[in-house]
Amino acid sequence: MNATSSGASAPLRVLLAPFGSEGDVTPFLWLADRLVERGHRVRVAANPLYADVVRRRGHAYYAAGSAELLRAMLEDPRVWDGRKASMLLLRSLLDSLAGCAEPFLREEADADLVVGSSFAIAAYSAAASRGIPFVRLHLQPSALRSVGDLPVLGEGMGWMRRLPAPLIRGFFRLLDCALDRKPLQEINRFRATLGLAPLKSFYRDVCNGGAGLGGLFPDWFAPVQSDWPRGMRLFGFPLEPQVAPAPLEEHVEQFLAQGESPVLWTHGSANFHTADFVRHAERACATLGVRGIVVAPRIGAMAEPAGPGILRLDYAPFDSLFPRCRAVVHHGGIGTLSKALRAGLPQLIVPRAYDQFDNAARAERLGIGLGLSYRRLHRAPERLRQLLENPAYAERARSLGARLASSADIVAWLESVAGGAGGRCAR
Repeated sequence: MNATSSGASAPLRVLLAPFGSEGDVTPFLWLADRLVERGHRVRVAANPLYADVVRRRGHAYYAAGSAELLRAMLEDPRVWDGRKASMLLLRSLLDSLAGCAEPFLREEADADLVVGSSFAIAAYSAAASRGIPFVRLHLQPSALRSVGDLPVLGEGMGWMRRLPAPLIRGFFRLLDCALDRKPLQEINRFRATLGLAPLKSFYRDVCNGGAGLGGLFPDWFAPVQSDWPRGMRLFGFPLEPQVAPAPLEEHVEQFLAQGESPVLWTHGSANFHTADFVRHAERACATLGVRGIVVAPRIGAMAEPAGPGILRLDYAPFDSLFPRCRAVVHHGGIGTLSKALRAGLPQLIVPRAYDQFDNAARAERLGIGLGLSYRRLHRAPERLRQLLENPAYAERARSLGARLASSADIVAWLESVAGGAGGRCAR
């Protein structure tokens, strides 16, 4: 069963498979909306922690994975340790293979197409076991390695981009040696329980395998490289259509009306270890004499009161609030970066783990902001002053923010992939 944008045949049944925190789920809800607009039938399989997030958007929900396992990972301080976080994430991924695959193996979960994120490994294998074509969407360019555009994979690793090509290729071989041993072996043991042949490469087959491969970021943010996997397509950031902004709560409006535009500080909706970040944020605002809004989960549990000119929030609708601010200080999550860019705001990025280092480096190269090591948060006033006093950052952000429309029709592409696979793919 397949469909085209002209409605010439029946709608596709699409099962979406994000893996990760709310920031990983939200782009797939954006995609779900686009698919529904074109008449396709969509279900979203996500961790139970985000069941309400999916249902509030009006989409059918399937539970995938364990809420307890994900909650335990988010509560673990190591999840934001740049040296330990990636291995913790990988361990969580391997431990959750069976649970994440279960909703895709049900008979009632039959589909014409499964679309998953970079680490939707269980969904990929389950779809293959049922002969359903699988499309993978990378939310950030750090998931793709290239000699010509080496992603910054950790703090202080930017210098590696200057290495000659043979040394970079050697680095990739070392990564492959690590990932193709125990992690790939565990995945292949799981695949064997589904009657599937073993995969040969973690990077090529596990992270980039499938009937189609796309990226949800624009080509000017990360141009397509000749040594990326074949057939890679880019579709721009998954930003919601610009409509009338959602109203802000009364106390937020009152704060905004009391003075100049504030600097907004956030270190991620899934980061429950932000007390140090909050303290440095408020000290930096006091040092510079600027007003600030600090957004962090559980911020209300902090013992010390907020300083003057500071508003603390445990949640904020960034699409509505960012246009009312003068700059954003954040962790480097790709979603926060793109929303700040659309608002034309200069950014100070303080990465701690995962793709955040690479996103910060790209922001600096594009001239829309500055990076700052989390270990040097005491220098936030100095870096923020540099950002605010140089209008070139805001001018560049506004210029690139005007180019954020999606560069291609992702729904038409998914329709073509499903059609090209004949509605099913071979085992």
